[in-house]
Amino acid sequence: ITRLSPEFVTATAGTAVSFKVSVSSLRISSLTWTRASYPPLRSRDHSYLDNRQTLVLTDIVASDSGIYRCEVVSSLSNDGVISSSDTRSSDGESSSVSSVTFQLTVVEAVKLVVTAERNHSTVSAGSTARFSVNILNTHSLASLTVTWKKCTEDGEHCTAIKAGDNQEDSQRDSR
Repeated sequence: ITRLSPEFVTATAGTAVSFKVSVSSLRISSLTWTRASYPPLRSRDHSYLDNRQTLVLTDIVASDSGIYRCEVVSSLSNDGVISSSDTRSSDGESSSVSSVTFQLTVVEAVKLVVTAERNHSTVSAGSTARFSVNILNTHSLASLTVTWKKCTEDGEHCTAIKAGDNQEDSQRDSR
């Protein structure tokens, strides 16, 4: 069994995530997905693709966070050789068990309220024009990026103002 999706996934609530594996054995007895040793919760919001080799979780919520495990049991030919992960059933057939895990962390969507007054000030060439915006946010602003744009009068065409274009740093207010 090979993991084809990242082992650690952080996703926003309300979105979908998928965990994918590839199984090379032709004699798969079972392929099972579990979360904390139980089948994935909320059966209406998960599905399987590619012969159960892909688990898809839709409309995820914080309670979907956790460790997901894909376990494959493969039947082996009865050649008398059994490795440490092999087991022998009551009918004498041996099987091999393999698994991989994925860790999902679901974060709530950040909701921002951005307010700005439309400024129609006239400034002389060579003077400094100042603009500000207040960003109200319940989460940390540490990963927030503020982009200023210069737009035509009708707002049809806008160009981002790059850092160093003689503007001062954006003012950030967290409330």
